[in-house]
Amino acid sequence: MPPDVDPLARVRGTAPRLENILTTNIDPFWSEGTLDHENGGYRINHDSAGAWRGPAPKRTVSQVRSLWYFSRMHRAGYEGTHREAARHGFEFLAERLWDHDHGGVYWEVDAAGREPTIADKHLFAQAFALFALAEYARTTGDASARALADRLFEVTEERHHDPRHGGYREHLARDGSELPSGTPNLMNPPVVWRTMNTHLHVMEALNEYYPLSKDSLVRERLIEMTRIMTSAVIRKRHAAGTNAHYVDWIPLVGHRTTVSYGHDIENVHLLIVACEALGWPQAPFIDLYVSLFETALIYGRDRRAGGFFLAGWPGLPAHRREKVFWVQAEILLGCARMLHLTGHDIYAETFLETLGWIENRQVDWERGEWHLVVETSGRATGDKAGLWKEPYHHGRAMIECLELMGRGFRNPARSGAGRAPS
Repeated sequence: MPPDVDPLARVRGTAPRLENILTTNIDPFWSEGTLDHENGGYRINHDSAGAWRGPAPKRTVSQVRSLWYFSRMHRAGYEGTHREAARHGFEFLAERLWDHDHGGVYWEVDAAGREPTIADKHLFAQAFALFALAEYARTTGDASARALADRLFEVTEERHHDPRHGGYREHLARDGSELPSGTPNLMNPPVVWRTMNTHLHVMEALNEYYPLSKDSLVRERLIEMTRIMTSAVIRKRHAAGTNAHYVDWIPLVGHRTTVSYGHDIENVHLLIVACEALGWPQAPFIDLYVSLFETALIYGRDRRAGGFFLAGWPGLPAHRREKVFWVQAEILLGCARMLHLTGHDIYAETFLETLGWIENRQVDWERGEWHLVVETSGRATGDKAGLWKEPYHHGRAMIECLELMGRGFRNPARSGAGRAPS
């Protein structure tokens, strides 16, 4: 970038581009074609061209992340039927996804929402349901949503929390009992393990729920999550997070030690929000944020074509070199939060480069929505909507980047800005 071009000014100038992606590409796809008016909830089963394939089981995670998106769009002030769409999703959560016999939310129900197809209780689903309920309650003032959020936190605390080792048991039977140790986990690792990915989103849910509840136990758990996400899951030698851990947070070694660059940067921007929610200063954590970003920039960034690869071994270049949509979204939002926090040019430059990749390669301007994956060959593949793809990651990135731009960016010369990645 030429030295006379101010990166901060260039980032500020991207607001219309972000608005365009959000309002002409992402939102029309989800607002116009995903509400299931016959059975409730959302229809999330669209092929690579954006065509609906027909009825499919409804997984709680994708349902409640869509509820969160519509609630968040309404709070952000966008015109349209977002509040009504959010209400539609809340009713499905409360009536069909909620286990009225044992509490908590199922992992998955059938297309009609009449019965669970997978009734197990996984922490990942409980966390995102709490996240969505807190946002919906905050956005609408709906007392029933607040009450359900309170009940969900209570059930999760009672059944999943592990007071001995810290963190939470992730995968339990429908009634909250322990499953045999050899049971396959719904999120891949064995049921007794602890994962960075799941606990990251517990922290995110508490980021949303604590300002609503102001409850001392919720605050205690949010503090616990920040300790886990700043220490237990971080491999200090490599300044990177790894996903799989034993119950006592000893990390696994070998093929399960890969570094997910998107999750590491998601961890950074969610830790920034956690400190804001707790009223903590950011300064003690900035060096960690910078170190995690530095690793992602060194090993995960595609300096030739733009965008970020999916994953790599600790301390080595990426070996999973495909470009996945959610990774690009998390990098973009992480850059915006670090730019807001520190003002350093490297975050502006990476933001601009990543946005360019998104606009040119990840967004499907012809048929709507983002491509799930851009392969190393450059071919775009994957469903537009499915069990792990809904408007949460990239919708959140667009909304919150725009809001951060409205708050302005920091002068790095001010004290506390921290070092820039080398």
